Amino acid sequence: MPFDNDIEQMMNYLERFCKAPHIDALDNVSDEQVNLLLDFLTLAHKLSCDIYATSNLSCSHFLGIGVFATSQDRAPQGNLFVKVESDNLYLSFELEECGEESLLTPIRVIDALIYLAERTGHAHLPEDYIKQ
Repeated sequence: MPFDNDIEQMMNYLERFCKAPHIDALDNVSDEQVNLLLDFLTLAHKLSCDIYATSNLSCSHFLGIGVFATSQDRAPQGNLFVKVESDNLYLSFELEECGEESLLTPIRVIDALIYLAERTGHAHLPEDYIKQ
């Protein structure tokens, strides 16, 4: 496990990307899904994917994950989103509806990582984008 079961390190990592209301929403998500999310974010970052928090606190999708050009001056619309809805985490391509087919499970994570690994790019954190 990338975090060596260090819960504090896991939460610090997640809080770098998520806004407070989204972190609160994760309180109702199962520990297994949160752990899977953290592993997924770690691996996505190692694949040089952009990972950024969304600015709209009312949105259910709170993280965008994708591959983008370094010249972009704002967090762009991504090609893969992590959403929290009805106390479950979902991987969603282009904001598709949440359902059993997109629930965050190990096989869905593998599919998403394969999708991302086929592209190249540069890893950006939300603070890396120029504020306008």
